[in-house]
Amino acid sequence: MAFVYILQCRDNTMYTGFTLDLRRRVAQHNAGQGAKYTKPRRPVRLLWAAELPLARLARRAEVLVKQLPPAKKRRLAQGRLTLAQACPRLWAEEKERVRVNMAKAESLAWDREMLALARQEAAQGSTAGEGGPFGAVVVDASGQVLAAAHNQVLAGHDPTAHAEVMAIRAACAKIGSHDLQGCTLYTSCEPCPMCLAAIIWANIGRVVYGCTREDAAAIGFRDEFIYDFLAGRGAAPLEMQELDREACRQVFVAYQQQAGQLY
Repeated sequence: MAFVYILQCRDNTMYTGFTLDLRRRVAQHNAGQGAKYTKPRRPVRLLWAAELPLARLARRAEVLVKQLPPAKKRRLAQGRLTLAQACPRLWAEEKERVRVNMAKAESLAWDREMLALARQEAAQGSTAGEGGPFGAVVVDASGQVLAAAHNQVLAGHDPTAHAEVMAIRAACAKIGSHDLQGCTLYTSCEPCPMCLAAIIWANIGRVVYGCTREDAAAIGFRDEFIYDFLAGRGAAPLEMQELDREACRQVFVAYQQQAGQLY
């Protein structure tokens, strides 16, 4: 429990404070051990106090009571006004805080459930020898699981068959669109650069992952090496050469002229 209180000093000014021990605080003020600006005004008299279940609430109430005009503060001290009436913002803020925290807790529980599904996919694929220990799940805005997949690089002899890419392909096929806007992707490991690009191309706006790229590097996967290359650190792993730009650009021009769809 915690208290917000109003003291009346000897010159009739009012002082608002917060404490966890009201009796001790009043005694301190009367002994000249309170806030420095109450020392010359002792002794003080307790006009009003409200007991609140949380120190955080009492501290917020202290701020709001201090902001009250003197007339309203006197009515509060005289018992003609309740704390709820004097500071409706306090309860509105607390109600909203509780609502937000409950929503966060529910969201976190759902995220953990979906991430567990991604982990199951990762374990299934790696145990079957189909690819590395990676799994992914795509969920739409309504909470429907559109696709769950695991890494199939070894099974399909396909270096692009990462869990995230496979899940994106399956999700797009299910809804008949290349656009997964509003979806969340859950993956057992932080996406590699290729998968991250695929996620962005698919317009997926949120990713929840378990292991980090450092965890992947620790067991021998080279995600970090590619990230370093893209960031301009380290040697290039391949040679790149520009050739016949103008000839190739004519295909771009033709696509633009026919108003080809952009994505």
